[in-house]
Amino acid sequence: MQKNYTIEKVQPPQPIQKRSEDNLKQLAHDIYTGRVFTDRHVDLSHRKDGTVGMVFLALGLLDMVELKKLKLQDIGMIYEYMEKQGPRGINGYPCFFSFYILSKTDSKKVDQYYAEIDSKMTQYKTSEGPYDS
Repeated sequence: MQKNYTIEKVQPPQPIQKRSEDNLKQLAHDIYTGRVFTDRHVDLSHRKDGTVGMVFLALGLLDMVELKKLKLQDIGMIYEYMEKQGPRGINGYPCFFSFYILSKTDSKKVDQYYAEIDSKMTQYKTSEGPYDS
């Protein structure tokens, strides 16, 4: 009898590699300037319906074993650089054929750096500017 499938036990995943502080600061800057698209850019109502898997296509195409391994990791953020987006989008979002992941710890640091950048930039925002609506 021919075997059409194999059953394997899901091994514990390798921990997500920690990033340097400079790398995290640069990532926060790139998110702020719009060079990076993250899973957080996807509307909350679309996060549960599989839109994230359609935006980050490589994520949506993982088999069940690889998806289970990924879910066991301590994922804080999924992201990709806008320059790597595909020729088409999905539901108004860009589509990527690759992605990067951050741990929850590194993701919190990026959030802090982003908040610092945003607070420093608010001094330049005025309600009387020619581009404000």
